[in-house]
Amino acid sequence: MNLIHKWLWALALCFSVFWQSVLASEVIDDSFMSKHLGREYKMRVYLPDGYKDERQSQFPVVYLLHGAGADEKWWTGRGGAEVTLNALMARGQIRPSIVVMPGNG
Repeated sequence: MNLIHKWLWALALCFSVFWQSVLASEVIDDSFMSKHLGREYKMRVYLPDGYKDERQSQFPVVYLLHGAGADEKWWTGRGGAEVTLNALMARGQIRPSIVVMPGNG
């Protein structure tokens, strides 16, 4: 890898760290006990930038369903959901939304 490529990678890394610090989205893990499943049901929830400041506001809710064999962590791990959602919302391509990523049933 030549010097220009190394500088471009370093610049991209710095920009991505800066971008994440500008947007204050949050991903939380939660669960509830399901009487019908007879076990705890896990989920991961993306809360958009400004959610804590605007608790009285209403946010749309989007459900991201994974494919077979995955779990609630797939979208934010391999799927890159947090980075993608932050970028789409920052560019105004989608409205700030709560995104629920349920576990496997």
